Amino acid sequence: MLSPFWGVLRHKLAWWDPDQHKRGMKQGEEMGLSNKYILNLFESTGYKLIKREKFILGLNNLYIFEKGR
Repeated sequence: MLSPFWGVLRHKLAWWDPDQHKRGMKQGEEMGLSNKYILNLFESTGYKLIKREKFILGLNNLYIFEKGR
């Protein structure tokens, strides 16, 4: 998941991407989610972060959660 800053920048720079023109942004979609928001969302529903790994030049994040016991 991209952060909000990189999400907005990526969408503005992707004017050439046909997928962006076809799909667009739907009401309620976010350009990106902050690390803090994602952690709060999952932890508030009983999940524990197992691993967070950055990829694509450190701009994107993979989160792996486990259901708490």
